[in-house]
Amino acid sequence: MYNCHGHIFDFHCVPEKFIPILSKRMLDDKKSLEIWVKVLHHAIPWTDTDKLDKFAKFISTMGKSQEEIYLNWASQYPKGTRLNALTMDLRWMGAGFVQKDYIDQLKEALEVKKKHKSMMLSVMIDPRAHDLDELYRFYYDNHAYIDALKMYPLVGYTVIDNRLDRFYELCDLFGWPVIVHGTPENAVHCKNRKEVKRTMPRGFSGYKKSRRLKVMCGNYAHPYHIIQAAKAHPNINFNIAHFHGGWRKEIINGMIECDNLYSDISFTFRNKSSQEMLIELVAKFPILMDRLLFGDDMYMILTEDEENEFVDIKDIVGDDIFHALSVVNPERFFNMK
Repeated sequence: MYNCHGHIFDFHCVPEKFIPILSKRMLDDKKSLEIWVKVLHHAIPWTDTDKLDKFAKFISTMGKSQEEIYLNWASQYPKGTRLNALTMDLRWMGAGFVQKDYIDQLKEALEVKKKHKSMMLSVMIDPRAHDLDELYRFYYDNHAYIDALKMYPLVGYTVIDNRLDRFYELCDLFGWPVIVHGTPENAVHCKNRKEVKRTMPRGFSGYKKSRRLKVMCGNYAHPYHIIQAAKAHPNINFNIAHFHGGWRKEIINGMIECDNLYSDISFTFRNKSSQEMLIELVAKFPILMDRLLFGDDMYMILTEDEENEFVDIKDIVGDDIFHALSVVNPERFFNMK
């Protein structure tokens, strides 16, 4: 079976101003950070809870290597499960200094991949990166260990940015699919309001205007752009990750238009009630049986008691749906056959 969406990058890959009130000194002290996150949760009612939850998950990785995070993830699934780890490049989201340079994150992840054959590796690309040439060479030279390209438009770009063209050429050459974070709002988004105002895509079907920066950044990740990319690159499979309720209609219509468009259920279908709803969705829209992918978004879905709610999904959705989402569809998506 395949778990198509999870993470092993550690806390030092997060920008220092992810939560502006925290200082760089606090970033080196796990106990101090944990206390501050709890204080912000309970003492300041207007605090962005989603952001704090994300930050708390990042804190949980402090002191752990990418290999340790991966092994913890793998231990929760049957032996032989292929787990796809997605790297994250947050240097350009306007939230300050990132302690670990992205190329170092990549090199460490690559070593874990070489050591553990069950691991799959999806590497992120941001078209604004100053080291695009270096990343292109790294991806080309190590293509045998790379399984997919990852994009995170919410941090300030769209998947149809022409600076991505040569990376799409790599996907075409090596058979890599593209995994795109696809939710209308997220704690991880571009923090530079001037940059958002300057680069915001407008005039497309589905554009949403708002004073809230998090909502505005959703326009970068709208399925409209991903569907356009899927049409422009028919030989490349695209995954609009997280099959979010706010965009399900657009995603399903896109699947009908494009044979190469998929979506994974990571994070948004993490509990029993949402998984029961998944059964109804598959019955109502049969195309989902062929286009949905299983993924859990580990470690971002951990609850306070460190439980991965996805491990029981097979018991909820049944053998047929789970086999399609975790075996049949991933093999097609990743061009395994």
